Amino acid sequence: MPTATIGPVSQGGRDLTGQPVQGLSPKLMETAWALPAGGESEVEDAGNGEFFAVRVEKIQPAALPPFDEIKPMLTRAWTQRELVRAMQAKADGLAARIKKGESLEAVAASAGSSVVQVPGIDRRNAGQNQTLSQDMLAKLFTSRTGDVFTAQNSHFGFVVGKLEAVHVPDAATLAQTSEQLRPQMSSGFVRELGESAHTAARREIKVTIDANKAREAIGLEPIDPKAAAGKTTAPGKAPLAK
Repeated sequence: MPTATIGPVSQGGRDLTGQPVQGLSPKLMETAWALPAGGESEVEDAGNGEFFAVRVEKIQPAALPPFDEIKPMLTRAWTQRELVRAMQAKADGLAARIKKGESLEAVAASAGSSVVQVPGIDRRNAGQNQTLSQDMLAKLFTSRTGDVFTAQNSHFGFVVGKLEAVHVPDAATLAQTSEQLRPQMSSGFVRELGESAHTAARREIKVTIDANKAREAIGLEPIDPKAAAGKTTAPGKAPLAK
């Protein structure tokens, strides 16, 4: 059974740099954080035929890093946040002028910008348009005809948009879209069917788990001392096994 050493890791599953640590399930983290330093868990069922046991080598108290160490990072974060707020406020002001009746072209010209028409956008080709960010597409597809909205663009900035018209696709386009979605729906159905069959099989066969053998396989002491009679355990203990 493979073993791995992980740490230090926060209760939220992040390393010292704040990045998420891959492969840590909520159940594994819950088990680890319930243990004291030097504590070992029982063999836990992770689901899908996988098991794990955890040993906590040590607990490192949380502490704030020195201010001088994080000052540059805090400065950059604060500057970026204030810049985003200023750009959002500017975009909101421009959008308010359009809602009051000014033309999109006039408002854009007053801000030193220009209007870009993006015709024929639908859910099939939206991802192919490099000029539209995910935020812009989300606002676009949730707007009604004539709505004015602001959104973050694909670069560092904001845009003001207006939905001019919504056209209902013809029957041929609807049929083509349905066919494109069919493989995704079919694969999802097959996956759910397989998971249900796996669960039903385990319930029908009444699978039993030998915790002592599982612990012995990863170098942990057995729960039942009688099971260890005449056997020797490995000299090292794995901090984490899955």
